[in-house]
Amino acid sequence: MKKIMFGLAAAAAISAFAIESANIVGYKTTNTGTDLYLTGGMCFITTGSTDGTFRLGDLKLEGSTWGSDWLQFINPLTSAVDSTKNVTYYSAAEAIADGGTADDAEWENYDEECQDDVTYPIGTAFLTSFASTGVTITYSGEVNINPAYSTIDCAGKPYAYVANPYPGDLTAGDIKLIGSAWGTDWLQFINPATSAVDSTKNITYYSAAEAIADGGSADDAEWENYDEECMDATPIPMGSGFLCSFGSSNVQILFPTAE
Repeated sequence: MKKIMFGLAAAAAISAFAIESANIVGYKTTNTGTDLYLTGGMCFITTGSTDGTFRLGDLKLEGSTWGSDWLQFINPLTSAVDSTKNVTYYSAAEAIADGGTADDAEWENYDEECQDDVTYPIGTAFLTSFASTGVTITYSGEVNINPAYSTIDCAGKPYAYVANPYPGDLTAGDIKLIGSAWGTDWLQFINPATSAVDSTKNITYYSAAEAIADGGSADDAEWENYDEECMDATPIPMGSGFLCSFGSSNVQILFPTAE
């Protein structure tokens, strides 16, 4: 899998992404606007992480309301929301209004237990369920430069909810699948207004192996829609993602790695 060179020049071209220091620690901000059901995701690892994970406490919200705005995580076996993992943000502003300090901000579950130390592998996506509009989501952490963590193993996870783990905007053409079958394995995109899958945007991968078997070459590999039109230009922005619908049992998703 190719690596994409990453440095200060590249960072300058990435909207809402900034490099904080020479050891490639950065942050990414997203404003939800009027969208209530955004697909977000872990696009950094926690600074100093040795296992490719992101700590929930490194994700901050501004403009949200505790108990009204939630992050939801998808069960990869069923595609349903796993409500036991839902978290809501007690913001710095709310903490100060309650007589505390900004340091009291934290992620909490339904029982008001702190969830800041819960970790997820880089590339894990979440679905917002917000009642508030104009919420700012800020990710901060360390840029992943380990190719092992740029490969998302979906074996046994037909409905993996996957986020772009690369520190920049990608297109579908930057992403490859291993172990997939054309027309059997799909990427789906959530409508941010309704939380339903927008089936008009579904794409499937025509792999190099399939192209060669059909008498073509590896260069014919591409993402396609239902009409077999090339969809390599489909945007996969930093901090966003997609819901898999895989009929094959051992698919791997290969993202580029920053370097």
